[in-house]
Amino acid sequence: MTDERNELVALRNEIALLRSQTRLGLTWENKSEDCADQLRTGIPVLTEDISRAVLTAPDAPENYIFEGENLHALHVLAHTHASKVDLIYIDPPYNTGSEDFIYNDKFVDPEDSYRHSKWLSFMERRLRIARDLLSPMGAIIIAIDDNEYARLTMLCDQVFSETNYLGTFVWDGGRKNDSHFISTGHDYMLVYSRNKRLLEDSHVRYKVRKQGLEEIYRQVGKLTRKHGKDYSAMSSGLKKWYSELAADHPSKANKHYCWVDERGAYFAADISWPGGGGPTYKVVHPLTRRACKSPSRGWVFASTTRMQEMIEENRIHFGKDETSVPCVKRYLQDTESEVIKSVFYKDRRAASKDLRALLGRKAFDYPKDVPVLARIFSSIVGENKKALLLDFFAGSGTTAQAVLEMNKADGGTRSFILVTDNENSIAEEICYPRVAAVINGYDKHDGKGKTTPVPGIPANLRYYRVELVDKLDESGEAKPADDLRVDLAAALDDTIKFAENVQQEVSSGPSWRILTNDDHYVGIVHKQRALTQFKKALAKLDNSRQATVYVFSYGADDYSSDFTDSTREVTLHSLPEGFLATHALLSEVPR
Repeated sequence: MTDERNELVALRNEIALLRSQTRLGLTWENKSEDCADQLRTGIPVLTEDISRAVLTAPDAPENYIFEGENLHALHVLAHTHASKVDLIYIDPPYNTGSEDFIYNDKFVDPEDSYRHSKWLSFMERRLRIARDLLSPMGAIIIAIDDNEYARLTMLCDQVFSETNYLGTFVWDGGRKNDSHFISTGHDYMLVYSRNKRLLEDSHVRYKVRKQGLEEIYRQVGKLTRKHGKDYSAMSSGLKKWYSELAADHPSKANKHYCWVDERGAYFAADISWPGGGGPTYKVVHPLTRRACKSPSRGWVFASTTRMQEMIEENRIHFGKDETSVPCVKRYLQDTESEVIKSVFYKDRRAASKDLRALLGRKAFDYPKDVPVLARIFSSIVGENKKALLLDFFAGSGTTAQAVLEMNKADGGTRSFILVTDNENSIAEEICYPRVAAVINGYDKHDGKGKTTPVPGIPANLRYYRVELVDKLDESGEAKPADDLRVDLAAALDDTIKFAENVQQEVSSGPSWRILTNDDHYVGIVHKQRALTQFKKALAKLDNSRQATVYVFSYGADDYSSDFTDSTREVTLHSLPEGFLATHALLSEVPR
């Protein structure tokens, strides 16, 4: 009884302590997950399906589709791409209770008392790995709706830190007629950075090109041909054109650029000193020759000399007489970019229509919109034309098409990694065919039996399956450590090819091979006795290229002593030591 009493007292004291500690945050009951449990008995590796390779751009980087459990794929990426991903976009299950979220091979219904705990456990496992994949200036975008928005925000504050929260996009996709109270036709996209302070210190701004500019430039061109140098008539014509546009026309947002002079369209911007206290001096109206009304905060130009220069260059906009304050001209061609707006409208139905037109059939419910994603991606990685993007809830492959369209528009060489399972054959029959079609070109279906050829966007695509190397033997017992190392190393060739971005084999022999990507060599040696032959083959190759060599070891030995005579710069890795270490580290994370 004494022991039980002491345990009871200790428990009461612990409860009292917990109650006394004021805490703000998110707590839930962690729920086990089958695919996480599988990692206790298996180590994820990649196996390429060569037959699905699409290679149409010899000088462009590789893009990838991974078929398999995304948690398993993230374990692979944790070893191969830590701190290398510039932007992650995911559209995870929204947990609506309407058969959109599968947990342990079962749909989670709205009556499940652990519905939110399952979803949070599911997301946290993946987000914690995703965080460490982001480059120092990287960011993650997570799509969600009202069902889990509040909980996801708090989870992300814990995983990424609330100090790295950048904002939330609100996408109004149109009315939902099945709503009983409030028609919630919007989704959210939460945006977090790896390191917001670094972005601020580097003066990074997420900017995009304003929409509808080409239409405005065309209209100004028409007015120029019609009115010549009658800028008053051109300005009136431009204002009339804006007024006749539909409310959701992209050019409408730039309607304040309604004046025209010899340089083009401009808007009359504030000319006062920011914050007040600016200089005051006389500015003469060019027509009335009287002093113009001055801004209450003073002129933005510190000297009359600078103001006079601006007037002589016709960069000051005057009113009809001196009673109005002059303005400074801000030209559209000089201000084509803007910080992307958080709230926007785009009818979601267009995305479904576009995907049907591409595949020639209805294949996927509620795909994301390519132009919407491309615009948001451009705001974050538009200036990084070599950015790497990751989507580990790839679905129909919208992210891939958005990246390819971005590259087509600006000549970039951005690349992507998509991860999707093959539930309902989505990887093999929807995601892969769609991405391959965008690269190769396709016939666009109009739904009425007619097709229009769409040229491809040259790129390279490789298809991998995520598989598990069993840690148990046939009897269900743990394999001896040496046997596991042999089995794992034998299965890692394709994973190493992916990690090192090499595909072309230039030399091989029993138990070894050398690959290249025209930049460096990668060697894989599965038996120590093959080192001598491997080194001779490597010595015959271009000595100016660096080499990375993986050598099998029953421990952590990288055999560096065997390469002391090499005149080439060589980086050595013990195989499969690094992969085992990463797997062991991730296995310590609560499941």
